[in-house]
Amino acid sequence: ADSKTALSNIVSKVFGAKVLLSVFSAVALALLAFVIPGFQSIQSLLLLSLLYCVGYLFNFDWFYLGIQKMKYLTYLNLAGRLFTLAWVFLTVHSSADIQAAFLMVPLSYLLTGVLSLLALKYKHGIHIHWVPLHESMAELKKGFQVFYAQLLVRFYSADAAITVLGLIADSATVGVYALAQKVLSLFMVLSNLITVVVFPYFAKLFQENYQLFSFQIKRLYKGTFIAFLALAILVYLSAPYLIQLINGTPNSQATYCLQILSIALLLSPFAPLNSQLFTIHKKGNKLAIVASAAVVVNVVLFYPA
Repeated sequence: ADSKTALSNIVSKVFGAKVLLSVFSAVALALLAFVIPGFQSIQSLLLLSLLYCVGYLFNFDWFYLGIQKMKYLTYLNLAGRLFTLAWVFLTVHSSADIQAAFLMVPLSYLLTGVLSLLALKYKHGIHIHWVPLHESMAELKKGFQVFYAQLLVRFYSADAAITVLGLIADSATVGVYALAQKVLSLFMVLSNLITVVVFPYFAKLFQENYQLFSFQIKRLYKGTFIAFLALAILVYLSAPYLIQLINGTPNSQATYCLQILSIALLLSPFAPLNSQLFTIHKKGNKLAIVASAAVVVNVVLFYPA
């Protein structure tokens, strides 16, 4: 009973920190929709994005990762995917249904969030309760550097690159890059999966046996490099067929772009793995510095003039 109470207190503090972040995000979206010029044309979509904040708030993936109960994540994500599939078939019939399509992802997050909350209470005996504001602020402050680093990653993600290309290049160039990136993203799911699966194990091992931790990390890096080197070579060689499979017709420019991006596939698992190592070693300040440097480098590469 004492362990359940202690765990409930920890979950409640983290949940309180997420409430603060969700409120901040909602205010930022409202400012974009009503105050910042140029966003009025997509005001309705921005307001619908508020559902993302709610879905994020009730996302408890971090809890199941922490207790290493991966099967619950599988069940919850499967429920979200099935909901998404049903939503598409029932509501999206033409390009005019853009708002219905836009609702698909946040509602999927919200559904899995509610299911997570019910599982917390009835399966694991976790009761979320109100905690003083200063405790939630302390929890937020404790993880702020990691949060800041993850926020910066968004500034050099694939979506950010497509957005910047839309501002400085013609639509044909954006389309070519977006097509190549779409194919690449199918394989990059594997790199995210590795991070999600191994982080709880290595965080626990770091506390229990540092020597074994170091040995296993080296094995993981070697195995990951070999596996993703083979995958990158496979993507490079099969790029023409992959582009034709996704696009329906051959596209030499997109093929060439995908072949260049295959280098990114080789390196893709190491950024999240290194980020997790910084987190495990409680070096959030260094992680924030590295992420800031990465943003600067990407800005320079995007605007070489």
